[in-house]
Amino acid sequence: MLQLLHQRVYQVGAGYEDCNDANHLRVDPALRLALGKEHESGAGQSALCRFENNILATEEGLKALEKGVSRSVDALLRRTNKRRLIVDVDSTEDPDHGKQEGAAFNGCFEQVC
Repeated sequence: MLQLLHQRVYQVGAGYEDCNDANHLRVDPALRLALGKEHESGAGQSALCRFENNILATEEGLKALEKGVSRSVDALLRRTNKRRLIVDVDSTEDPDHGKQEGAAFNGCFEQVC
C-alpha cells in the first residue's frame, strides 16, 4: 500500500491529478526509479482507483493519511524551528467538458470549471 501511495503522490506532483494516465505512466522510467521498481512496472489505473476508493476513502484510511501528514509536518516544523506551516495553494483552470459533476462557473477564469 505504501508504494501505491507513493505512486499516487508522485503522479499528482507531476501534474496527473487523477488515475486516468496510470496505465501509461506505470512504465515510465522516472516513476519506476522513484518507486524503486527499476525492472518492474508501477500500478495501473484500476489498482490505484481501488486503493483510493477502498482504502483512502474510508474513515480509517483518511485518519491514517491525516496522521501521516501531521507527522511529516510536525517533523518539518521541529527541524526548521518554526511554529506554523503556511501552505499557499493557487487555483488552477480545469475547464468542464460537458456536464461534469461538481462543475461550477469560476469568475476568475470566466468559464465553467
